[in-house]
Order: sequence, then structure tokens, then C-alpha cells
Amino acid sequence: MTAPNAEILQGLREEMHAYARVDNQLRELNRQIYALRDHRDAIADRMTELIKDPAFANVQRLQTADGSAAFKVIRPNEGYKSWSLSKGMLGEYLKQHLGNQQGSECYRFIHETHLATLKNTDYAIKRVDQPE
Repeated sequence: MTAPNAEILQGLREEMHAYARVDNQLRELNRQIYALRDHRDAIADRMTELIKDPAFANVQRLQTADGSAAFKVIRPNEGYKSWSLSKGMLGEYLKQHLGNQQGSECYRFIHETHLATLKNTDYAIKRVDQPE
């Protein structure tokens, strides 16, 4: 096996530096986004507390005075939250429904079948250092 030539190595170095710069920018933006999401959630919690007042019992929709934003009022037992199912919970539900042995076998089948679809088939890179 031959080593890559100097030109290829230089190109790879430049691309790694460019990747790291952009990745650092994305990480910083993500930190800002998470903080804003936390702030938004706190505001939503305060709004939710306010609409629990009986005066809002029949209100289905709220709108800002200037019309720039509208909100649907969702009360308990109205609709469903978005969800995802962890492997652990799937296993538990299968055991509850099918029994311990059949539930475990069914879980193994689903896990192994799905795992095969997740197998990486392409080249890729993954950053493994911590940014400065």
C-alpha cells in the first residue's frame, strides 16, 4: 500500500480545517438554539398556567393583538403528544403483550431485522475531538 502524495495530504488537511471551523460554528449555534428553546418552553409553561383560568374554558384559539402569532389551546386528553419508542420500552411492551419468552423473541427479531437496515454502506467521517 502506498502513502498518499503530498498534494492529496495538503488537500485533506485544508478540508479538515474547513470542516472543523464550520462544525465549531454549528456547535455554537446549537448552544444558542438550545438556550432559546429552553426560554421558549418556560414562556409556554407560563402561558399554559394562565389559560388554566376558568375564563379561558371555551377558548380554542389565541392570537396576539397585532396578529403576528396565533396559538391553539390544547387541553388535557385532547390529541396526542409526539412520541418515539426506545428499544427498552419496546421490549417491555412486547413482554407485557406476548409474555416473557415470546416477547423477548419478538424483540430480538425486530431488533436484528431493523439493525440490518442501519448498517453503514458508505464512507463517512465523524469528528471525535472536543472543540476549543
